[in-house]
Amino acid sequence: MEHHVSCDVKLCGSSEIQMASVNPQMGKAVDDWETLPKEKVTYKVQEAVKTNLENGFNFLFLKCGNIYQALSFPPIFKEKENAEGRSAINVNIIMLDSISRSHFYRTMRKATEALKKISEDPKIKSTYLDFELVQSIGQQTFENLRPFFSGVLKDDNEVSVSASNKNAPLGVEVLYGAVKSGAIRHSFKRTFAGMIYGEVH
Repeated sequence: MEHHVSCDVKLCGSSEIQMASVNPQMGKAVDDWETLPKEKVTYKVQEAVKTNLENGFNFLFLKCGNIYQALSFPPIFKEKENAEGRSAINVNIIMLDSISRSHFYRTMRKATEALKKISEDPKIKSTYLDFELVQSIGQQTFENLRPFFSGVLKDDNEVSVSASNKNAPLGVEVLYGAVKSGAIRHSFKRTFAGMIYGEVH
């Protein structure tokens, strides 16, 4: 698969067109700008797109005059050989509510040891991510779950302690709608003590 680039230099008028990419060794960008000849802009950008993809980046930066823009492009996924027969990707998301992170690690030793083993044992073809900086933003499970599902932190709807919040939906359909559109199966479960368990596979 190749990316085809088309550039319209008329937007820049008489201004110079410059391009910069992330330095794959240093991880720095925007400090080494290359001035592009206007008659070769399309070719230069096309080559830069190819180079960035080879380096694992799917964006670069362009500027001219007062215009400063990040140009993003879809990554190219290479199909691995002998991929048939491999199991599909399985993602499990566990959210702990009504319990502190330190309390979870202190009291659920077997669970935390299992997570540690998953992360450290090279024989296990899995890993786990611990988002330790994610904190509660409200006193209720609803308030803490909604940002995860829909990205909504707070709105004008009043969240009551008792009745179901018809005017402030949880937003499950936002996340799972995107998942479902990709023909990916999913499930959502809630257990006691505020443990939320989501599965996508």
